[in-house]
Amino acid sequence: MTTREITLENLGDTISQNGIVLLDFWAAWCGPCRLFGPIFEKASAENPDIVFGKVDTEAQRELASGFRITSIPTLMAFRDGILVFSQPGALGSPQLNSVIDAVRGLDMDGRSRPGRRTVGAGRLGVTARPRCATTRGERMLRALASVFVGAFALSTIDNLWCAIPAGVCSILLMVGAVTGWCPSDLLARRVTPEDAPNAFGIPEAKGRVEV
Repeated sequence: MTTREITLENLGDTISQNGIVLLDFWAAWCGPCRLFGPIFEKASAENPDIVFGKVDTEAQRELASGFRITSIPTLMAFRDGILVFSQPGALGSPQLNSVIDAVRGLDMDGRSRPGRRTVGAGRLGVTARPRCATTRGERMLRALASVFVGAFALSTIDNLWCAIPAGVCSILLMVGAVTGWCPSDLLARRVTPEDAPNAFGIPEAKGRVEV
């Protein structure tokens, strides 16, 4: 099954009328999104019973805002109309397969069965690749900040205690402007359903699926 485009108009029916739905929030300018895209498409072909949806955050800003998407790509998984997984970052194929297996294995009715996991049992232990800032505006602001900080570094070149830290900050800001990466990504905790409530009235699991 090929991926389908998800819009504000078809979001509700897509989630409510299908057992498992995976959504990839992406943008054409996002490098990690382009890396994750083929992996997502391949998984779609290998799992015809699952709906794989693509949400263009540039064209569907209301969807991105409603789900409080702050970094892309972000992967969300829904099971029986409930949001059970949400995490930013470009996953590899083995990691995506782990997510799929974990979502398949959820025990949605709460009864204990061998080989099944209960919604909210624990966290899904996958490590994501670097993330992008979500808007061009953020990247432009980083570029401007890099220029100003770089100018300050040059103006204080006779004082290395000021010039060197300012120069490093300027370089990091420019890297962020080009790639979307920022140092805070190293410390950012994972986004989970209970941390990121949505504006569409879609139920969310109280915990995280577990692999």
